Amino acid sequence: SGPVSASTSSRKSATRRSMSATWSTACSYARSSSRNGRFLINSVQNRGHGVQIWNVASQKLEHFIQTPLDVTAVALDPSQKTLVAALYIPESKTQRPEGIIVGFDFASRAKLFEMKGVKGHVTAFSFHPSGRYLASSEYGTRPNFSIWDIQERKARFRNEEGGRQTLDIAFSPDGKSLAVAVETSGDIGNPSTLEMYDAGTA
Repeated sequence: SGPVSASTSSRKSATRRSMSATWSTACSYARSSSRNGRFLINSVQNRGHGVQIWNVASQKLEHFIQTPLDVTAVALDPSQKTLVAALYIPESKTQRPEGIIVGFDFASRAKLFEMKGVKGHVTAFSFHPSGRYLASSEYGTRPNFSIWDIQERKARFRNEEGGRQTLDIAFSPDGKSLAVAVETSGDIGNPSTLEMYDAGTA
């Protein structure tokens, strides 16, 4: 069948469903949804920083995990049991910007672990299909993306080529490849570069 024109008079308009936070100055960025579509997990920066867990059907905020720092990315592991959040420590006169990856039990919201060493802030997460490894794209100095071992609670690999900024990251469904979106230097209108890596040797 041919392409569908977006300009036809019979086009249906989308219905907007608002799930706004109780604080008007919060900035929401990364989102991750549960596999069954029941929950939407939202990271919050600025005032009231933390992790929101929304019920999509009722459009209500069911849980809020308060954090001491801004949250720049969130993700659920394939088993839907572990929620990870990236916390951002801003730059100051005495230290460079850093990030901390914190793991929570999704059901109880209890804190499970911390992984330190992000030089900048995490822009996106992607879990390996096995659930053991977590890839993070990072915006800062170095590295520009990392692969973390969830079981050992440490970085398994760090890519530090030229201190580039990475915007997004994703494992392939079979876990064999890793796609990384790299920021292109220059004018704002420049496109990003998509790089592919062998996930076993990245």
